[in-house]
Amino acid sequence: MIHNGAGAIVNMSSGADITGITQNPIYDTSKHAVIGLTKSATLGYESGIRINALAPGLVKTDTIASDDTAADSKEIANAVVSLLSGTKDTWYLMGE
Repeated sequence: MIHNGAGAIVNMSSGADITGITQNPIYDTSKHAVIGLTKSATLGYESGIRINALAPGLVKTDTIASDDTAADSKEIANAVVSLLSGTKDTWYLMGE
C-alpha cells in the first residue's frame, strides 16, 4: 500500500470501546487498543491510505440469535466491504 500510495485498512473494534463494559475488562481494553492503533496508524501512513475502525454493537451469533437489536453478520461484512471499496457512499465517513 505504501509503495502504491493507496489502499484501505479496516480494523474491527466494538461498541464496548465506546461505552465500556464491566463484565469483561480485558475484552474492553483490547477494543480500546484497536482504536488507539487505528488513530496512530492514520498519523503514520501517507495520504491515499484510508484507515477506519468499525465498532459494531451486538452481533447475532448462535448464542445471541434471539436479540432483535443485534446486527446480522452480513450487515457488518457489508459495512467492511463499503469501507474497503472507497465508494462515494463512504466518502463522508471519517476514520478513527
